[in-house]
Amino acid sequence: MFWNLTLRQFELLAERHNLKTKREDRRAGTVTAMIYNANRNTDYDPHGKDWMDFFPEWKPEPEEQTDEEMFATMMQFAKRSEGLTA
Repeated sequence: MFWNLTLRQFELLAERHNLKTKREDRRAGTVTAMIYNANRNTDYDPHGKDWMDFFPEWKPEPEEQTDEEMFATMMQFAKRSEGLTA
């Protein structure tokens, strides 16, 4: 069956499998998060957990900084540490 698939069809089949796995992980993670959040210590963990905390492979990748954002961050660090040099 799989030997007659084109590359595009195989990619779509793999994508469909990944979406199915993500839905299953989300269901399991949601149940786990509900149980955890119902029984958590609010002093220790005031915000609770989301389903992605139990399945971190589905967390979106953080966006990379642009050159301007990196420069602005470096300038903030430099301004903050000006008075600390000996």
